[in-house]
Amino acid sequence: MALHDEDERREVTYDEARAVLEAQRETLADMDTKAVRTVRITVLLVGALLSAWRIEAGLFDPVFASMGSLALVGSLVAGTFTYSESDIYLGPNEEYVTRLADGDFDDENWKENLLYNFGGWIAENGSEIRLNGYLLLTTQVLLVVGIVCTALAVAL
Repeated sequence: MALHDEDERREVTYDEARAVLEAQRETLADMDTKAVRTVRITVLLVGALLSAWRIEAGLFDPVFASMGSLALVGSLVAGTFTYSESDIYLGPNEEYVTRLADGDFDDENWKENLLYNFGGWIAENGSEIRLNGYLLLTTQVLLVVGIVCTALAVAL
């Protein structure tokens, strides 16, 4: 009976770990999508502001226009880095699969080893998601600061 319980425990753990890895992949994909959208909005805004600046440079307060420009450029840089920085574990890599297939682990140890590796991958992905969350927040905050400063540059 204990063997059946152990197999069931492993199966449940495996299923739950796969579900967490998939949820982490979806979370990171959502962050990447938001970062790309933010960069697109920022590029459109910068283009419109450059056009307006060329038409009537005296329309903008130079201090707020400079602050807004720096914030928008910062948003572009942070957004691009957020999107390009993503590197997530989805499961075993080629080397690990080859080791499993070649029988580098004994009959019972490979199951525990795989589950422990899932734990490591989940932890690594958690760190990656936290970093990307911080970068995405930075991207969006800089976009808002850029918009506010640019609005103040026009209003003053």
